[in-house]
Amino acid sequence: MKSIRKTLVLTLMLVFAVGGASAQAPEKSWIVEGLAGVAVPTFDITDLADPGFVFGGAAGYLFNDKLLVMVEVDFGTHTGADDGPDVNVYHYMAKAGYQVFKSQDDKLRIFVNAGVGAMAFDVDVDAFDTKTYLGINAGAKIYYAINDMFNIVVSPQGDIAFVDEADGFTGSTAWVWPLTAGIAVSF
Repeated sequence: MKSIRKTLVLTLMLVFAVGGASAQAPEKSWIVEGLAGVAVPTFDITDLADPGFVFGGAAGYLFNDKLLVMVEVDFGTHTGADDGPDVNVYHYMAKAGYQVFKSQDDKLRIFVNAGVGAMAFDVDVDAFDTKTYLGINAGAKIYYAINDMFNIVVSPQGDIAFVDEADGFTGSTAWVWPLTAGIAVSF
C-alpha cells in the first residue's frame, strides 16, 4: 500500500511540475476513462491463471497537446489454470504517454505510454495473503473522437510485476496484458 501511495504522490508531483513548465495547454486538457476488456497472463504466470475479465479506469492530463500523464487502475479476475484457485490481479500504474499520430481532422489520436506502479495478486487460497509487487507498464492509447467531449478509447497495455518466487510464483516476473476499450471524457 505504501508503494501505491508513493506512486500516486509522484504522479501528482509530475503533473504539477510539467503543468507549470508547459507553455499552453489545449482547451480540453483533462481525460477520464472507463474501461473493460480481457486481461491475458503470459509466460510463467500462465501456470497459475487463465485469461479473465478486467475493468478499470484512468484519469489524466494532456500537456501541450502531446504529453499525456495518467493514473490507471485495472481489476482483473482470472480463473485458476488447470482447475487451480482463482486469481485476482490489481494493476495500479502511473504513466506518461506521447502522441505519435493525429489525423488531419483531429478525430483519431494515438499515444504510446510507459509507466511504473504496483500489481497486487490475490489468490483464492486461505494460506495466501494478497501480495503487492513493483510493476512496470508499456502500451498505447488510441482515441477516436465521437464529439468534442466523448471519445472511444482502445487501450492495449502490458504490465510486468517483479514477483518473489518464494510466494509461489514460477519465475521472477508476472506478465499480464490488460486489453481494454471504453469511453473517454475530455473536459
